[in-house]
This record gives sequence, structure tokens and C-alpha cells, in this order.
Amino acid sequence: MKILVVDDIAENRYFAEALLKGNGYEVHSASNGAEALFCLKSGGFDLIISDILMPVMDGFELCRKVKADKELCHIPFLIYTSTYTSPEDMEFAMKIKADQFLLKPCEPDAFMEAVRILIASDPGSHKPLMSEPLKEEEVLKLYSERLINKLEQKMLKLEEEAKALQQSQRALSRSEIKYRRLHESMMDGYVYLDMQGCIRESNDSFQSMLGYTDAELAGLSDFDLTPEKWHAFNKNILSNQVLLQGYSDVYEKEYKAKDNRIFPVELRTFLVRNESDEEKGMWSIVRDLTERKNAAKAQKKLEKQLYQSQKMEAIGTLAGGIAHDFNNILSGIFGYAQLAQMNCDNPEKVKDNIDQVVKGARRASELVHQILTFCRQSEHEKKPLRLYLIIKEAVKFLKSAIPSNIDIIENISSRKAVLADATQVHQVVMNLCTNAYYAMGDAGGKLTVSLTDIIETSPEDSIKATDSPRTYLILEIKDTGCGMDQVTMERAFDPYFTTKNVGQGTGLGLAVVDGIVKKHEGFIKVSSEPGQGSVFQVFWPTIDDPANRDPIVETKVDRLRGAEKIMLVEDEESTLEATRAILENLGYRVAPFKNGAEALQAFESDPEGFDIVITDMSMPKMMGDILSKRIIAINKNIPVILCTGFNESFTRETALKAGIRRYIQKPVTGKDLALIIRETLKSDEKN
Repeated sequence: MKILVVDDIAENRYFAEALLKGNGYEVHSASNGAEALFCLKSGGFDLIISDILMPVMDGFELCRKVKADKELCHIPFLIYTSTYTSPEDMEFAMKIKADQFLLKPCEPDAFMEAVRILIASDPGSHKPLMSEPLKEEEVLKLYSERLINKLEQKMLKLEEEAKALQQSQRALSRSEIKYRRLHESMMDGYVYLDMQGCIRESNDSFQSMLGYTDAELAGLSDFDLTPEKWHAFNKNILSNQVLLQGYSDVYEKEYKAKDNRIFPVELRTFLVRNESDEEKGMWSIVRDLTERKNAAKAQKKLEKQLYQSQKMEAIGTLAGGIAHDFNNILSGIFGYAQLAQMNCDNPEKVKDNIDQVVKGARRASELVHQILTFCRQSEHEKKPLRLYLIIKEAVKFLKSAIPSNIDIIENISSRKAVLADATQVHQVVMNLCTNAYYAMGDAGGKLTVSLTDIIETSPEDSIKATDSPRTYLILEIKDTGCGMDQVTMERAFDPYFTTKNVGQGTGLGLAVVDGIVKKHEGFIKVSSEPGQGSVFQVFWPTIDDPANRDPIVETKVDRLRGAEKIMLVEDEESTLEATRAILENLGYRVAPFKNGAEALQAFESDPEGFDIVITDMSMPKMMGDILSKRIIAINKNIPVILCTGFNESFTRETALKAGIRRYIQKPVTGKDLALIIRETLKSDEKN
């Protein structure tokens, strides 16, 4: 069976042909009525399926011509339309002798059923009966009405589409204006790159931060703006993030401005694709981080100043107690020294008196060491350490500084390790205990310092709760002072909030404590009631540290004597002579010098004439560290021992890097110095 499909839309013809051919029919097609008439001349068609609205000749006109042609009128004519859908259109189609009228879209089964019926039936058997044929004038009238009706509908539809298009254009224009304003007013930079990295578009902010005009940027690439050390990083972001997932995470790098200024930036980059899903380009939001970085540095500097000022505030608070303890120590030293003078004829008593003088001097040395530890300005470095050792040292310092009407009770039951900065831990203990001292005031009381450990899961006050159980060391500072109400407790850690009188403190102490504890991933709990004292519990997360064992006091060798020649450099005459006498008494040959310049001249004259050099740090004409470096430059194998009372700029680590063998803190006893000499020389022999 041969069927002619007439439709001006190619997709419609394709689907009709596919359906009909799939059911075994031979199909030919035409795009309008005139073309269909030409095809029909070849003859042999069993069915015509035609749309109505077509150029050149529509479906109504084609139907009239087919039915008026004696050779074609027997062919069944099926009108299949989606535009002429009113009952009047169907009625007119029947009047011009169409055999069937179907509306698009039609279910395939229903469509094929109509096709089979039309082909199988006798010509005219399926058409409705008409009383009399229509006259030509009436046909033309009805035809004109249908065309006018469709033209009106089409005009209305076109008007609606035109209005919608105008609205869309206005919306697009408004959107474009908003986008342009946003683009131009953004504080952050915007830059659009092609896939080769060349700059295609940028906003004013991007141009300003780099110092280029829009025209100048158009000839540059992102690699031209990025310092070379960041090129590999850039490529990694592009290949492993942007191209893989369509965007990047926020990342930081540096840009180079037109004036060669290098500055930090923060970016996020997005991939752009075209309609064919091909990679077209990338756009980035760029933020200049210069101010943020400078602010962070300034904040770090202020934090350091804050910690230091708070330390000095605590020292000022305890100064009276320190002075009192120093005076007691000095009184004992003077007293036993005078007794030694008075007992010159009794060697046994002189020895006992001098032993007491040495003990007093040691106490004074320990007190100075504790003060320096507390006041030291240094970069904070977390290391594995035993918390109880720091606490014991701090408590020892407190006992010498806090009035005797306050009884300090020590309760240490844990020796686990933590990852912490020793100076900051010391500061936490001192600040909390100083606050407790203030809370008890002149009335005195009990200050209990405890250290225990627990296993706790996700503590409610923790700044970093964990899913798995974690062991914490609990430092507890408990006092019998005035206590706090709920309002005071809630503000206790606010900076500059204080209950002290004017001139007694800044209110920074607990704020500093809170900051230190949080940096160590710990947390604080406070409980207190007015008149019932206060309890501060500081939770420190522990670490597994089998290597960090308690220090073992080395067994000192019995034999301290030696015969080596020692260069001894010390500007304090009494110290120089005392040390010289002690070392010579042990068998050493000592060459004493009162300043570094004289010592260096002697060493340059005879660099092989000395076995070891012992020098003070702070001296006129030439500092001990400079002398040490120059001596080592002459003879790198000479062992040098550097002694210092206190020097912040030259640390133990600095000394060791410079080749100095030992760096010791004054004061040091003759016996300890002799032991250090023997150890240094022995170590030098091994190497």
C-alpha cells in the first residue's frame, strides 16, 4: 500500500513515515499542497495524509483539488492537524469531502487504526451523508471564514509572543544592568580567563589591586601576574580541582602588581562550558589578603604584648613576697658568713657555716631562675612534657612569694605527659594561683593545687569535643576565698573584666589563661559560690609519650681534678678570682682575662696553648658570644663553655648552632663547674 504524507514540518513527516513504514506501508512525502499534487501524478496512491496550515497550498485547498479531480477523487483523504482544531474546522473539512479528520498528537494505535479503515473501505463509504453538494460560492465563503479565523488567532498569538519577548528583553536588560553594576561595584576582584589562561574580562577592583588598566590586562595571562614559584601550584589547582569538579576550593597564592609589588590573594575559580558542554573558560573571585595578613601579624604581636604585660602584672603583684624571700635568704647568707668569720679557730664550725651559705646561695639562684622562666619573652613551642614538673616549680615559686598566712597544699597524683609550651603552662598556674591569693586577701586561707587524670568523652565545655574517649589531666586550683556569684562567673574570662580595686590589676589574667588553654585544645570548668571559695579545673589533653621519662639525676663523678690549661674570661673580679682559685685547687692551669678583647688577643697569639675556654656572656669591649665565635673560627676543635646570668637574644639553641659546647646558667658552684669541665673534655675526646 502506498501513502502520501503532506506536512511542511520535517519532524512531523519523519515521525509519520517511521510509523507507517514500521507497519509495512510504502511512504512518500511532500512539504506543501502544490508539491503533493505533483507527486500524485505518478499515480498508485492508496491514501493521502495532509496537514492544513502549509505554505504555497494548504491542506484545505489540496483536498478540494484532489476531490475535484476525476483521476484522484477516489483516494481517501485524511486531514491530520494541530492548528485547525475547532468543530467548525472539522465541519468544513467534511463539506469539502475529506474522508477523516484527526487532531495532533494522536496515539499511534488510534492513528494506525484510522489509516487501516480508510485504506480498506470503499470510496465514500466512511463519509457522512450530505443532503446536497455545496456550491462553489459557499465553499469559498466558508474557506475564507476559516482562514480569517486562523489569521486572527495567529495574530493574537503573535501579539502575545511579541509582548512576552518585549518583557523578556526588558528583564534581560534590567538583569544586564544589575550584573554590570554588581560587576563594577564588587569589592573583590573578578577576572575571566580563556582556557589558555589569557585574561578576557576583569572588573575595576581587579584592575586596581594590580595597578593595570583594562587594556593592559587584555594582553596578559594569569601566569604573567603570578610569581614563578606559584606556577606549579596553579597548574595543580587547575587539573585536580577546576577541570575535575568544575570549581576549586578557596585557595591562597600571590600576585605580582604592575609596580612589581608581591601581595597575597585568596581565590576561588569556576569552570565555564558552552552549549555543547565544551570547556570555554574560567572565572575567579579574587580577594587581596594584604590587610588581613597585616592584621593577623599585628594581632599576634598584640597577643604577645598582652601575655607579657599580664606576666609583669603578676610579677608586680608578687614583688613584695619575692623581696621578702630574697631578704630572708640574704640575711641567712650574711649571718652564716659572719659566723664563719667568728669561728675561724674552729674548722668544723666554719665548714657547717659555709655549707649554710652555699644552701642560701642555691635558694637565691633557684628563685632568680623561676622569675626568669616566668617573665621570659620567647616564641611559644609545644613539646612533650611532664605537667607535674612545671606545676611543682610554679608552686615552689609561689611558696616564696605568697604571704605565709596562705597555706599552699600540693596534691600531685598523675605524671602523664602533655603536648604544651612550658612557659605558658607556668603562666596558667601562676595566674590562677594569683587570683586565688587575691580572693583570700589578708584573711588568708588554703590554696590547694591538684593534678589528676580522667577519661572523658565529649566534655560539654570542650572547645573541641571528640567522638572517642580522651584522657585529660586536670589541674585544679581551689581556694577558700570570697567566691563568685553567677553573673561574675559568666564574665570571669572576659578581657578587662575585674573585681579588683583600681590599681590592683587590669583584668587580663583569666582572659590570657582561657586563650592559652584553648590553644592547647583544652577547656576550663569553674564552680563557685559567694563566701564558699572557687574551684578552677583546667583540662589538658594527654599524649602517649613513652620516651619522655622523668629526668634522672646524673651520678656525679668522684674525680673532678684535671691538669688541662683553661682560658677563663670574666669581667667581675671577685667571680674571676674565686673561680680561678677553685679550678687551680683542682689541679688546672688557669689563664684569667677580664675582658674578651684581651682573651682573643692571647688566643690568636697561641691558639694551641689552651685546652678549653670558659667565658662569661656580658662583658665590656667584647661580648662572650662574639669571643666564642671568633675563637671557634680560629680553632674549631677548641671546646668552649659559655656562662650567662640572663640574655634573651642568645639562647641555648643559638649557642649550640654556633659550635659552643656548653651553655650554662649562672650562678654555678665550683663543684658543678668542675663536673661540666670534665664532661665536656671527655665528650671532646670521644669525638
